[in-house]
Amino acid sequence: MQRIKDDFIKTLTRFVPLTGKMVLEVGCGTGYYSEQIARECKGLTAIDPDRSMLSIARCLDIPNALFFDRSAVATRFTSGRFDATVATLSFHHIERSLMPQALDEAVRVTHPAGRIVAFEPATRGSFFEAEILFDACDGDERKAKDDALRALHSHPRLRSLISLGDQTVFKFDDVEDFKRSMAPRVPGRTLKNTDRLEGFLRAHDYTLMASRSIEIFSIRA
Repeated sequence: MQRIKDDFIKTLTRFVPLTGKMVLEVGCGTGYYSEQIARECKGLTAIDPDRSMLSIARCLDIPNALFFDRSAVATRFTSGRFDATVATLSFHHIERSLMPQALDEAVRVTHPAGRIVAFEPATRGSFFEAEILFDACDGDERKAKDDALRALHSHPRLRSLISLGDQTVFKFDDVEDFKRSMAPRVPGRTLKNTDRLEGFLRAHDYTLMASRSIEIFSIRA
């Protein structure tokens, strides 16, 4: 699987310049976006509760980045330490009951004049269709995504500045590449399901588009 279009950082930095800034990344995973953010900012601090993913991120040897095994609800950083806090495709993974607490923590560790950003998957596009049809990748996360947006836009300390549409485009070599990359739970059990998957991918020229949203907030006094 290749990402043949991914403009998140380019789009983000048009609205939230990161030059000379200290940035906290929440939910860094394997560090794919950590590398890109770090190129733009003075220093990146990235957190994720998954130690196996963090070990991969640390192997990237990003010179101005530090990685910590910490959760979004208890970062243990000092108040106002960061100029921007960015959650990269991760906020919807937080348990619904803990989302307000995670946002409280983001507000606490971000400078009052700073920005809080949530980069979230949307519910449109052929990539999303594949997740639903074949129980692939993260599967059906519609409720979690809705909960995340509701929590973000209802938090009393966050003022929405802009919501931006974005997209990432993925190219697969073949059906086997899709299976390796997306781990579908439905195809492969029967010939019928495998044929259905191959037909879906052929219809999209093995290229799937994932819609995203970039939610940018300032902090209310």
